[in-house]
Amino acid sequence: MVYEKSYPSNDYKRVEKKALNKKLFQNSPFYMKFFTNHYGNISK
Repeated sequence: MVYEKSYPSNDYKRVEKKALNKKLFQNSPFYMKFFTNHYGNISK
């Protein structure tokens, strides 16, 4: 995973873990838009 440098990795991991526990939210267009807007381009 690649993080936006302006965000601490701990905050990123916390958000990621929380999201993974909510698959319906994770798969929703709102989630994708929110995640992209706040963390920039994500590559796995």
